[in-house]
Amino acid sequence: MICEIYFYFCIAFHILKILRMKKYCLGVLFLICASAQLPAQITVDTIGTTIVHIETVVDTTHFAGGYDSGPWDLHWGPDDKLWYTNKKQIDRYDPVTGITDTLLRVNSGYIMSLATHNDFSNNPYVYITKDTASYYGLGNRVELYRYTYNAAVDSLENPLLILNWGHAGEHSGGRVMFGADTMVYVTTAEYFWQIDTLFNNSGKVLRLHPDGSVPTDNPRPDYTWTWGHRNPQGILQTPNGNIITSEYGMLHDELNLIVPGNHYGWFVFDGISCFQPVDTCNYYQTFVKFPIDIGQNPPSGITWYDHPAIPELNGIIEAVTGINQGLMSYQLNANMDSVIAKTSYLKNEYGRVRDVVAAPNGTVYFIAYDRSKPRINSISNPLYSTLNEQTFIQPLQIYPNPGNNQVHISRKNNNSLSSVRILDSLGSEVLRYEQVNFPFTINSSELATGVYFVQVTDDDETRIQKWIKVSK
Repeated sequence: MICEIYFYFCIAFHILKILRMKKYCLGVLFLICASAQLPAQITVDTIGTTIVHIETVVDTTHFAGGYDSGPWDLHWGPDDKLWYTNKKQIDRYDPVTGITDTLLRVNSGYIMSLATHNDFSNNPYVYITKDTASYYGLGNRVELYRYTYNAAVDSLENPLLILNWGHAGEHSGGRVMFGADTMVYVTTAEYFWQIDTLFNNSGKVLRLHPDGSVPTDNPRPDYTWTWGHRNPQGILQTPNGNIITSEYGMLHDELNLIVPGNHYGWFVFDGISCFQPVDTCNYYQTFVKFPIDIGQNPPSGITWYDHPAIPELNGIIEAVTGINQGLMSYQLNANMDSVIAKTSYLKNEYGRVRDVVAAPNGTVYFIAYDRSKPRINSISNPLYSTLNEQTFIQPLQIYPNPGNNQVHISRKNNNSLSSVRILDSLGSEVLRYEQVNFPFTINSSELATGVYFVQVTDDDETRIQKWIKVSK
């Protein structure tokens, strides 16, 4: 019944979209969903042209609410559960059963962020940052701990204090990430100008070994990886290894490509604007690493999305804490070191959004109504979930990938006739071929540089695989 409703709605949606009647279309959608008797905590919405379910999976009853509200960080755990911070706790949500439980409870402070070791079965370590006061408490310090997961009792034990930093202002950074190079990365904040001495950990991206020691290939003989940061609240690593941070600015919010040994401008530049005397500006201009994007979208957490379920989100998804600014999606170039486009979604719907994380199955989770009545919501594509999962388990052979002016496609059953579609990163069709035999070659010389999806359909199944064009 639900699938039939969606089928007819999709037809209506695209017709009404052509007529530029999206608001009316959503009204029709509301009536359809009401008749379908969807659960009360599920909303039907759109991300671009993709129809999505937005469901509250951890509701307000789990959190304190108000300014000191509770959830600050989301992390997809090694047990395929959603781990999240909740003031003095680390809790988990099981998407299969809907059950929440608690892994860790501390006596004082406010847990900011968490990350797990990439090789968790052999190194069951969990790294957390904790503000020693309340949520963004003034004039205190943040501490980084390593805990050990005890599978026998399903809890975190043996805390090891590794490092700390002070934050005179409200903001403190505080996001932690475990990198592909088996190093721990931590973002820290600084409001004011200070003398940057060794092991002064404020206003930086820090890098350290899992045991807390200083890597010998750091730019300096301390934890410093980069410096000159005001308040980096998000950090991620792209599939090609680049590290990107989202940074809460004074007037200009930033997205930064992290290159070791570089200064990112604070306390001289805000975005690309200098607010110090001209001689100081001219001096710093010679070596500052400037952002790959600036705007007025106060960011918090970021996550990498690479899944055909919601193609509009492919790239970086940013949680925006500006009231009602929703989620920001950044499309990157093939080298994943510059921004091609940025688009806002879910504006004027979910208050301050504190963090966002993508699950392997294409579902996105985000913290809504931060500092008010917080909850954790999920975004999923209900139509995608009806597809045969073999579509994505047995990929096509696409080469070269990345490529440029030609793309060659082959598949296991090369004798069947199929249709081939090339979709851009927003899910729009840019090329189409019918009654195709394999192997098959497409002239892609007219396509712009970027991320595409190759969709092959025959009588039995549909298969989709990503293809990247690197030059034109």
